[in-house]
Amino acid sequence: MSASRSFRLNCACGHEFEATLWDALNVTEQKALKPLLLKGEINKIRCEKCKKISYVDKHLLYQDVDQRLWIQMFPMSERLNWSSLEREQKKTFKQNASVKRYQVRMAFGQDELLEKIRIFDAGLDDRVIELIKFKILTEDP
Repeated sequence: MSASRSFRLNCACGHEFEATLWDALNVTEQKALKPLLLKGEINKIRCEKCKKISYVDKHLLYQDVDQRLWIQMFPMSERLNWSSLEREQKKTFKQNASVKRYQVRMAFGQDELLEKIRIFDAGLDDRVIELIKFKILTEDP
């Protein structure tokens, strides 16, 4: 199920305003959300006063029932806590029987989330892609 809610936000210009941000996206139930996400339009805000456009880096659950894909995105600021977040995720998913049939992943920040979605859309295995990236980064130039 997709879910959004209102937040009170403060712009760098000092203006306080309300914006609706997404907590969860089920792109099978609401197919129109996926193209918006891939274009970077989900959780993008615009200050009413200065017109500055910003992206709000917050927790977001992505679910694609057709691909049996479940990705929990965390803000980039939480990357250093990945180990404890991974333990919490595993514990949560072990308790939820309906999730066992899904490919469960974690992502930090929107770029990583979008990369994972595109990898799955291309029919590739994201674990292999991550190993290839690691190999490239650790090789001597």
